[in-house]
Amino acid sequence: MRTKGFATTTKNFKLISEQQRKYYKYQPQNWVQPTLSSNGTLGGSSFAVSASNEYSSSYRAYKAFDGSSSTNWLASSYSNSDLPQSLIFYNETPINVQSIKITNRGTYATYATAGNVYGCNDNSSWELIGTFTNTTATTTLANWNIDLSSNAEYYKYHKIEFTQATWSTQASNGFGVNEVDITAYTRTIVNSTEADYDFYRDVDVFKAIRSY
Repeated sequence: MRTKGFATTTKNFKLISEQQRKYYKYQPQNWVQPTLSSNGTLGGSSFAVSASNEYSSSYRAYKAFDGSSSTNWLASSYSNSDLPQSLIFYNETPINVQSIKITNRGTYATYATAGNVYGCNDNSSWELIGTFTNTTATTTLANWNIDLSSNAEYYKYHKIEFTQATWSTQASNGFGVNEVDITAYTRTIVNSTEADYDFYRDVDVFKAIRSY
């Protein structure tokens, strides 16, 4: 009887790597401002705000970001000597702010007439991104815009600094803001090409090579 023999050939492979350059581009997307029911925590995982001063717990900073015309932030200041006053808003993902609409307080109002807007990523190293004046919207619940369309930077922190105001006959009621509405962009990263990119990364690509 003949016994058949079978030979088994084992094919071996080895992995090798090579670097390939991948190109990426930032793609802007409209940012939707959250509606707040508390100040939140600056530096946390969600939108948050703070103020230079808060007159009382009824006039916290978030009252200017709660979407209501019947509530407002009020600073504990009584005259121009107590200015500037400021509001800071924070977003975990950096945003590019293009405009800010300010709505004046509805009662015993004082109206901001000048100020500055700053941005940064550490709540410390502020960069000036715009200045503003307001000469027209000086009635209760009137709104006016801070134009920041020339701003090309993305920041986590933004500060609105009010440096001048027109005071009402009830000046002892202090300075405040009814609402702050922000128009801004966030950005996502998409694949791109060498001809059109914002940044690139060199990545390791592994290939299986047959060895004999």
